[in-house]
Amino acid sequence: MKKFQIYKYYSNPEIVSELVKSSKDREIAGAYSDGSYDIRPNIIQYPDDVLQMIKKGITSFHLSVERWKNPMQLTVDNTTKYNEIRSGWDFIIDIDSKTGVEEAQLAAVLICEFLGKYGIKNYGIKFSGRRGFHICLPWEMFPEELDYKRTEVLYPKIPKILSRFVRSRISEQLLKALLERKSVKELIDVIEEPPEKLSPFYFVEIEKDWGSRHMFRAPYSLNEKSWLASIPLSFSDLKSFSVESAKPE
Repeated sequence: MKKFQIYKYYSNPEIVSELVKSSKDREIAGAYSDGSYDIRPNIIQYPDDVLQMIKKGITSFHLSVERWKNPMQLTVDNTTKYNEIRSGWDFIIDIDSKTGVEEAQLAAVLICEFLGKYGIKNYGIKFSGRRGFHICLPWEMFPEELDYKRTEVLYPKIPKILSRFVRSRISEQLLKALLERKSVKELIDVIEEPPEKLSPFYFVEIEKDWGSRHMFRAPYSLNEKSWLASIPLSFSDLKSFSVESAKPE
């Protein structure tokens, strides 16, 4: 994708407005087309901030799952003080498939249905821009305290527990769904060597390891490997999803 096309895409008032809105209280990382990142920490406050980064050569935008009182106070030297400036965090279920976007779509639908069994409805869904999806349970869904501790200081402990819980509950159903779509041989041909035990997570990964300043691709950001946009979806959009809908035009 040429630089003028990237600039034209991000200069769309609706897209740049969404980027600014989703960046509120978050650390921002801009990435270049070769996959390297611009300096961190950084923030976006105004539409012109986005456009100035594009002029520098930035092609995609990534947001912290953690929300901060002042993101510019973040440095590698003050990790022990993160709890003091963290104001919250979102639980992002990151799904990525080695076998193709259709298999990631299967996993995303299963997770959404699983959440529905617990009465959870107001989650966000978006295409990652390449071969996966993000499901977001925003900070506002969580209680202020858990086990007599402020929930914002229980990061990344709580997201790790939740992601492992989700994985364990959908594992059997996901493997069955994958095998209905492809044979064992077709699945194993995708990975480098046959696993000792067949697990759906060799083929469709659902992230379970979270760390400080963890990031995810911003809504409407482009993906340099596919030049598709990371578009928000409804549950019905997810079930009928086609990558055609994520083309920048």
